[in-house]
Amino acid sequence: MHRPAVFFQAALIFVFVITSTAAAEKQPGTKSDPVKSVGEIILGTDPVGNPLPDFTGVTISGEEVDSSEMRGTVLLINLWGINCWSCLEEMKALQTFYPELRDKGFEVWAVNSDKLGPEQIIEGLKKKNIIVAYPVLTDPGLIITGKFTTTYVPVSVIVNKEGIVRFYKIGFKSSDIEEIRGKIEELLN
Repeated sequence: MHRPAVFFQAALIFVFVITSTAAAEKQPGTKSDPVKSVGEIILGTDPVGNPLPDFTGVTISGEEVDSSEMRGTVLLINLWGINCWSCLEEMKALQTFYPELRDKGFEVWAVNSDKLGPEQIIEGLKKKNIIVAYPVLTDPGLIITGKFTTTYVPVSVIVNKEGIVRFYKIGFKSSDIEEIRGKIEELLN
């Protein structure tokens, strides 16, 4: 009667040792499992180094925009939400240098990821006292947003003049703006 119990315990220990060894061999950050970028984790692939996906959008003023027409321009796509404090801080920070760099071939598209219509976005920005000179796009079907994130905002994507993604960042803190501006200026030169 004790033999089956001993056999069962031995089998459990064997399974535990095998699974623990296999798990230890696949620890993140080891050579067998390289550390993934944020883009790889969120999107399944890192967008940096890849072409900007083609998409069209509509600004809150009703103007149609097309990503394929932005070749020759350094483009920052900023995905944001109206109730996201860090998103609004990033929008204000981008506005501080947008007028200066716009004349050098820089553009910002601020894509709202809240599934809101133009009137709701305009009203929300007024309530939050956010004034920007760059285009703000609606994305009610999350078509544009889905190309760059699943659930997280803010997201900043910087695309070079050849249409290749050169920078991808989720989140924003005030100290990030120097890195973002530096990358933009590097791509403009």
